[in-house]
Amino acid sequence: RFEPLPGPLGAPLRLLPDRLIDAPLPKNKLVTPMPAGWFRGAITWGSRRYAVDRWVGMRGHNWGPAHAPQYAWGHAVFLDEAGAPFALVEGASGRLQVGRRQSPILSVLVVRHGGRTYRWDRLVDLWRQRPAITPPGWALTMRGRDGRAELAAELVPERCVSLRYDDPSGDARVCTNSKTARLTLRVQPSDGDAFVCTSIHGAALEFLQRERLPGAPAVV
Repeated sequence: RFEPLPGPLGAPLRLLPDRLIDAPLPKNKLVTPMPAGWFRGAITWGSRRYAVDRWVGMRGHNWGPAHAPQYAWGHAVFLDEAGAPFALVEGASGRLQVGRRQSPILSVLVVRHGGRTYRWDRLVDLWRQRPAITPPGWALTMRGRDGRAELAAELVPERCVSLRYDDPSGDARVCTNSKTARLTLRVQPSDGDAFVCTSIHGAALEFLQRERLPGAPAVV
């Protein structure tokens, strides 16, 4: 069972600008109905049963007629010393397939902190970014009207899984996903104090590429 956190952190989030949700591009769409929520229940592994009581998690949705040629996606809910959520980040960097050509790497980023939402998703922001997709790491720097943000994330290949995805076109991609990645976020708002958030081993990080990440177990 799960339920969204009260307030801005748990409110639905669209990583893409609204005008792109129904547009022909990108072919791969991203929305997050529950970016931060409480999860309750149990996990059974062999003879062991683990109680799940107020675990912090998220629920996202990824769909479309085709996968991107390449992308990195990350999400983290940041907790204070008492274990209470106080901020979150979600972002992606990837290429678009336009006819027979691929676009440069394009990025979007959304941060929620202190009751505010900071977005880097305008067209002009695409020219103020420095993405680096270098699995098992992903780094992104963005500048825009809300200020400047720097993100650095890395996963441990042995602690994730790789899945093969086949597009309707017949092209194959390998998706490598971790829920125990490290992520650090630094934000300098255009009208406020800077802040830094870190998730040591609780971030989601996913890569899509043609090759399987060395060291990552393949389940399909």
